[in-house]
Amino acid sequence: MELTKQSVGIDVSKDSLEVKFKEKSAKGIKIKGSSKFDNTSNGFINLLEWCNKREMGENVVYVLEATGVYHEDVLYFLFDQGKMVSVELPQRIKYFAKSKGVKTKNDLIDSGVIADYGLERELKVWQPPGKEFKTLRDLSREHNTCLFHFRSTPPFNRKVYHLVITERG
Repeated sequence: MELTKQSVGIDVSKDSLEVKFKEKSAKGIKIKGSSKFDNTSNGFINLLEWCNKREMGENVVYVLEATGVYHEDVLYFLFDQGKMVSVELPQRIKYFAKSKGVKTKNDLIDSGVIADYGLERELKVWQPPGKEFKTLRDLSREHNTCLFHFRSTPPFNRKVYHLVITERG
């Protein structure tokens, strides 16, 4: 049997990774397995071990939806392990599912749709941004969080806020 492509669809949430492993060959699409892992470093290791048992060759793509920040840790982990990773916009996956006639929505079905997307589309392989970009983005997020807490702590005094911003700037 000539194997053409394998795809691991990962539906990421804050606490878990719902995973479906599929392969496409001349005989059609076959589900190699599905599982759920914690969205933690131990969960990532378990995910990798589980996938390594199913991989046949080098032609495996790991496909994730961009989910705010929840997908980033597993994304970097897989990349650091030398895996081919693709991050897709949720809207693309949503319209792909509609085109396939998928009407039910849950994490297990979503991971299957994401895996199908990886089998049927030519995906752009993800490359990490430069360290400077990641640092700047993380600092910006931290700054926005601090501003939110500062503004939401009573009593918020616009004069004090203006003085703090002016002195920094």
